[in-house]
Amino acid sequence: AEKVKELGAQPVIADTSSYAPPFVYPGHEWFQAAELMGYSELALGTERVLANGFAGEDGEFWPTGGNLLGGVEVAQAVIEADFLLYITHVTGHPLSGLNGALFNVGISSLTNSGKARIFQNMVPTPNSNLCRRCGECGEVCAWQAIYLRADGMPWLDVGRCGGCALCS
Repeated sequence: AEKVKELGAQPVIADTSSYAPPFVYPGHEWFQAAELMGYSELALGTERVLANGFAGEDGEFWPTGGNLLGGVEVAQAVIEADFLLYITHVTGHPLSGLNGALFNVGISSLTNSGKARIFQNMVPTPNSNLCRRCGECGEVCAWQAIYLRADGMPWLDVGRCGGCALCS
């Protein structure tokens, strides 16, 4: 924020809310959580904005011409920004490796419904040849969509699955 101010611009620190339970917070809870983690406006030296709004759906559909999604729902504050400077961490996401940092930039620019559309086709398929029947996939499932059958093999309730791939 200090460097951006030195260049004569007014920085705003923005993030979007998560769409995956148990991390779905109404806007006021998002700001409270940010405060508890040390991301206060005083500490940052600038305003904070929940880019996709208090309900996670402030944004607009932007067509991309692709056949699969046809476009994405971009968060309103991202649309209205004159410039974007993303500062993110390098990640080790299970499905994207070090590309996780770029993945975070894209996902963090969307509304919650836009995020859900990105993940909708990432529904896992349990593989009986590879499954260790440890139950860990069910424990990490934020959507409570994975149950263990009597034989120890996971069963996926596709209707509940959010496609986040944490179980992978």
